[in-house]
Amino acid sequence: MSYVLVSVFAEEDDATRASDAFAGWVIDHRRPSTAFRARAPDRDQVRAAVVAIDPRTAFVLGHGCADGLGPTRTTAWVTPEQFGDVFCGSRAYCFACDISPRFAEAAVEAGVTAVLGHDGRIEAPAGEPDFPPEVTLVLRTAMASAAFRFLDGCDDETELRQIVAGYDVPIEEIAIPADPTAAAAAGARNAWAADVLLQRFGRTMRLHRAATADRHGASRGRAVIDAAP
Repeated sequence: MSYVLVSVFAEEDDATRASDAFAGWVIDHRRPSTAFRARAPDRDQVRAAVVAIDPRTAFVLGHGCADGLGPTRTTAWVTPEQFGDVFCGSRAYCFACDISPRFAEAAVEAGVTAVLGHDGRIEAPAGEPDFPPEVTLVLRTAMASAAFRFLDGCDDETELRQIVAGYDVPIEEIAIPADPTAAAAAGARNAWAADVLLQRFGRTMRLHRAATADRHGASRGRAVIDAAP
């Protein structure tokens, strides 16, 4: 399956800079037909890349924001209607916080075949200081596997969540710094991290699909993406 990857990020934004690192890992493990990684990719060029593949599928990373999806929480790259136009006729996965039902429904009405997003907060599975490589690898593999199962044709939210739940994070590898001045922030992140992060990732997934959409065949089995580091 070919797909188009779009990472919308800002250097000054920690979350989208981290999600772009995830995008680079995804590219290395399942190469897209075309990849766009910028603060504001040219929408016409993205649309042309999407139209050029069959079936049309897209892996989109960024921030959910009040006006749509963009590189920061206050800057939109696309409104829901523009998203529907750019990714018209495609299955699109959004690795972004707070993709509201209103956004997804408007995108579907504007032309997207199906949107899988997250209607709550998630954290980017980049190599954060508290996460050793073994943990980061599990996080990235679990999240990417669920995303690609959807892009491959699965419209069953339960199955997608089960994919994520099937990965075990080595919690013992996560160290909380002893420095008491850093304990609050680091402790909060660690309490929120790893297996809790994967639970949150799965729990917030929401699928919106056009009523007349034809689904291409969903693959079976867990091996959706090569988990090599």
